Amino acid sequence: MGKVKYDVVAVTGTYQDPNTGQEKKKYVTCGKVIENDKGFSLKLDVVPINSEGWFGLFTPKKKNNGDGNGNRQNDYARNDDAPPF
Repeated sequence: MGKVKYDVVAVTGTYQDPNTGQEKKKYVTCGKVIENDKGFSLKLDVVPINSEGWFGLFTPKKKNNGDGNGNRQNDYARNDDAPPF
């Protein structure tokens, strides 16, 4: 597998910011664009039915609990067998 170059993002609606009252767009990450030795590949994990069919490509954000390459650790992972509540 190559290096993740872009996150594929779609606008799925709007919401009103409770702090400012401004209308803002709701985004969902749908997949990623991966660069390998043969060029680029597009991997879509989801295709939202409530989007207009337009997708944006954005540089992946560095995640605090991942390796920056789209691989995240489980937020609920524990070192023991106790339930997380």
